[in-house]
Amino acid sequence: MSRCQSAASGAAMPTRSLAPLAGALFLALSAPSFADTPAAGFALARLPYPGASLVATLPGGDVLAFDGLAVTRHDASGALLQTLATFPGFVFGSFLVVDPSGTYAVLGESLNQEIFKVDLGSGGLTFLAPLTFNFDAVFVDATTVVVSAAPCGFCGKTNLYRLDTTTGALVEFAEVTGPSGPVALDAAGNLYYATQSETFPAPPGSTEIWRFDANEIDGSSYLLDADATVVASGFDAGGDLVCDVATGELYLAESSFTTGSSLLWQVRSTRATSHLVAESGAFTSIGNLEFVAGQAPALFAPYQPDFGGTLRYTSTDFSMTFTRQFVTPARTELALVGPGTSGPGPFDLEITGGPAGGVALVLYGPQSLLAPVETGFVTGVTAPLFSRLDAFTFVYGPLLGLDGNGEASLGFVNPGTWVGTAAVQAIVVDPLLGVVGTSTLALL
Repeated sequence: MSRCQSAASGAAMPTRSLAPLAGALFLALSAPSFADTPAAGFALARLPYPGASLVATLPGGDVLAFDGLAVTRHDASGALLQTLATFPGFVFGSFLVVDPSGTYAVLGESLNQEIFKVDLGSGGLTFLAPLTFNFDAVFVDATTVVVSAAPCGFCGKTNLYRLDTTTGALVEFAEVTGPSGPVALDAAGNLYYATQSETFPAPPGSTEIWRFDANEIDGSSYLLDADATVVASGFDAGGDLVCDVATGELYLAESSFTTGSSLLWQVRSTRATSHLVAESGAFTSIGNLEFVAGQAPALFAPYQPDFGGTLRYTSTDFSMTFTRQFVTPARTELALVGPGTSGPGPFDLEITGGPAGGVALVLYGPQSLLAPVETGFVTGVTAPLFSRLDAFTFVYGPLLGLDGNGEASLGFVNPGTWVGTAAVQAIVVDPLLGVVGTSTLALL
C-alpha cells in the first residue's frame, strides 16, 4: 500500500450536484469565465476533462468519470473508451474511489443513499450498502474503505464507517461533530478528517484537520471527538483532502462561501503557516484532489524541478465552467541572452521565476565535465539541489539580489573564447534564507 491514500472525491456537495451541466458543457470549456492561478514557485496546466462531477485517474493513466448518470472510462486525452455502468435516472454523486490494484471502483451517491461497486474491466454495478448522506471515502486496504456519512441527516453529527467491498458489511466506528467532511489515509494507516461547521456558510477559521491513529480505526473501539488529535486548524472550509504518497504531506481544498476564496493548501499546523499551492476564481469550488508522487529526492515544493510531484484537481464556478488541471513545482529559470552567447560581445545573465526578494548564487562549471543527467544531492539545506555540474570543478560566481518579481540580471562581455566552454546555474535562496533549489542550467 502507498504511504498515503485519499478519495478521488469532489469538494463540497454543491459541486457534486452539477454533474448534468458538466457533461453538457464539456465541449465549451476552452474559454473559462475564471482562471486558476498557481502560487509562486508552482506552475499550472489544463488537463482534458470528461465532463463529470467526479473523476479519478487509474494506474495506467485512463480517467474514470461519473456525471450522475453513467460511469465512463476515458483515455488520457479525454476520449471515451467505455461506458462501464449507467443509472436509470440522475443521482447525486458523493465519491468515486479506485482500489489499489485498479480493478474496481467504489461509488457513493446521495439521492437514493446507496454505495456501489463498479467493475473496471467488464463493467456493471454491484450494490454494496445503503448509507444516508454518504460523503467521502478512502481505501484502507484492498477490500476495505472508510466512509464518512451523516445518516441522521442535518442533526449536527457525522459517522465514520468501515465498508467491506466484498460483502457490503458496514461497521460504524466513530461519531464526530458537524456535517460530513473529507477523509485521507497515511502510510501508517492513520486516518485524517477535515471537520465542517454546522453553520452555512462556514465561519472563517472553523475547519480543523483531525487524526485518528491507525490502531483506533479497526472497528474494535468506538471513537468520539476527544479521541482525535488536532493536527491543523484555522481553515475557512474543508472540501477535499489528499496525501502525498512519498512524504506524508497533506493537501486541503478550501472553498469558502463566506469569503469567496477557493484555495489549495499544503497543510501546516495552522492556516497562517500553511503554504498556498493554487487559487481558483472567486466563489468557485475545488475538488477531486489526486496526488502523484514525484521522483525522490525532489519535493513537491516551490521552485523545485517539475518532477517533484503532481497535484490534480477540478474547479467549477457552478455556472458555465468546469475545468480539470494539475499543479507542479516551477523551477527558477536562468538564461544567457545577447550576441556574446555566440561570439565576442556583451550578453546578460537573466534570472526569472525566483522567490521575490530572495537571492541567487551563480555557479560556473566546464561543459566538458557535465553529467549526462541531473542528480539530486541533499546538503542539509531546506530543499534538495539538482545539477549536472561537476561537483569538484564548479566555482562560485556573483550573488544576485532578486527583485519583487523574483528577477535579476547581470551583464558580461565575452572576449570570444567562452563559447562552448561554460555551463551556468544558480542556487536559489528565499528571503528567509531558506535554500529552495537550483535554477535551470544554461550553456555558453
